[in-house]
Amino acid sequence: MVRKKTAKKRGSKRKSSRRASPSKRRAIVSRNKLNVALINLILFSVLSLISFGLYNMLSNEIYTNLFFMTSLILGFVAIAFLMVYLVLVFMKWLKK
Repeated sequence: MVRKKTAKKRGSKRKSSRRASPSKRRAIVSRNKLNVALINLILFSVLSLISFGLYNMLSNEIYTNLFFMTSLILGFVAIAFLMVYLVLVFMKWLKK
């Protein structure tokens, strides 16, 4: 059996479903997101300070380089969580 090709109508368009425009949507800031960002900020800040303290205390070159790099990395991660926390706080503040 051979199927025949059906001709498509040129003027027919598919109807798209209506969605809310992106400007009408609002982000929901929950307490859980704020708490997670704050806990991670505190954790990485403390770890960065401990690593920086060990960097200053030790005299072996290998350990000083290791703790200097870890304090830099953990410090940048802590700064990133600070930015995330501030964005969430401002979003919550602007929502009200």
